[in-house]
Amino acid sequence: VVKDNQSDIIGEFQLQLLRQWKLSAGLQWNPNDSRTERGQMQIQYNPDSRHILNLSYRYRRDILDQVDASLLWQLTPSWSAVGRLNYSFDDKTTLESFAGFEYDSCCWAVRFVAREYINRNNGASNRSFYLQMEFKGLGAVGKPVEELLEHGILGYHQNP
Repeated sequence: VVKDNQSDIIGEFQLQLLRQWKLSAGLQWNPNDSRTERGQMQIQYNPDSRHILNLSYRYRRDILDQVDASLLWQLTPSWSAVGRLNYSFDDKTTLESFAGFEYDSCCWAVRFVAREYINRNNGASNRSFYLQMEFKGLGAVGKPVEELLEHGILGYHQNP
């Protein structure tokens, strides 16, 4: 038996403030229960491909309540810092965090990232270290870092 006489109200908006600022938000409201079912908000500062700051918040009633911050920040023409923090308010714990650096020159690159994360299968905390050396035009050795960075930092892409 269906008792609800109204469907959820869903809204979303995106706003680009100047060229480098982006704001997006979405909400799913249940008028029958007068409560939020889902919500998300994200702000990104991205003045160029090597300077990215992201901050987002996600909520799903009774399922998740999280904040996520990430960055790629070029410090010098060759050195960049990378990082991410994903925190769960429900669990009062950090789900994933990583920090590291990249050195990129015309002929070679090196990337190092230290990561700590919660294993989805058993809830155990894990640490890993990624080190990759790339010889441009020849290939790379070490644990690949790009996939971790592309997944963890919205807007990240490896320098061509």
